[in-house]
Amino acid sequence: MKNPIVWLGLSFDNPYFSSTILEKYVTYVTNLGFPFSVHLTDTLLPFSLKAKLPSLTNAEIKNRVEKIVSDSERMLLKMRIHSQKDFEIVKWSHLLANDKRLGALSTWALNEINENIDLSSSLEVRAIDFLNKCTLSNKTISQIAVNESKKYLWLETVVSSYLREHTVYSIEVTPYGSIGIVNQLYSNPKLNLLRKIVLTSNVKEPKIYHLKFTS
Repeated sequence: MKNPIVWLGLSFDNPYFSSTILEKYVTYVTNLGFPFSVHLTDTLLPFSLKAKLPSLTNAEIKNRVEKIVSDSERMLLKMRIHSQKDFEIVKWSHLLANDKRLGALSTWALNEINENIDLSSSLEVRAIDFLNKCTLSNKTISQIAVNESKKYLWLETVVSSYLREHTVYSIEVTPYGSIGIVNQLYSNPKLNLLRKIVLTSNVKEPKIYHLKFTS
C-alpha cells in the first residue's frame, strides 16, 4: 500500500492572500497531529518545480510562513501530510484568500477520500481526471470545489465531462461564504443554464463553488 498522504493546495495568486491566512491554515494542519512536508510549485510553470523546500517540522514551518509568502506570491503551496491511517486520503483543494472559507474548505478536503489528482495538470485535464476517478452509484453524491470567478470554461468542462459519463438527476451549486445561495437543476441540465447561475451570482468577488452531482 502506498504511504498514506493528504495533498492540500494553497493558491498565492490572489492579491488578498496574507501571511495571516497561511499561518492559520498551517496551524490548522499542525493541530491534526500529522507530520508533513512542503513543496512550492510555480503556477505559471505547472510542469516544473521552481522551488522545493526540505521537509520541515511543525515548529519550523511556522517560522517560514511569512518568508514563503513574500518570496513566492505567485506560487502554489503543496502540503503533504503523512497520515497514520490504514487507507490513503488524497485530495486537492485550491484555496482562495478568504478567512471565512478557510476552515470549511480544509475540513472538506481532509474528509474526502479519492485517488491522487495531479495538481500540476491543466485545469481542464484536472477536472476530467477528477470526474473519471469518481465511481458513482444511485444516490451517490460526487463533490468538487471550484475556484470559479472567471474560469467559466473550466466549470463547463467539469459538468460536460460528468454528463458524458453519468445520468444526472440534479446539480447543486453552492458558493462558500454565501449562505442561502443554492441552485438546483433537475433532469439533464444545460451548460448555458449553469453558466447563468454562475453569472447571476456575485462573481465580482472570487468564490469557491461546491458542486454536488447526484446520479
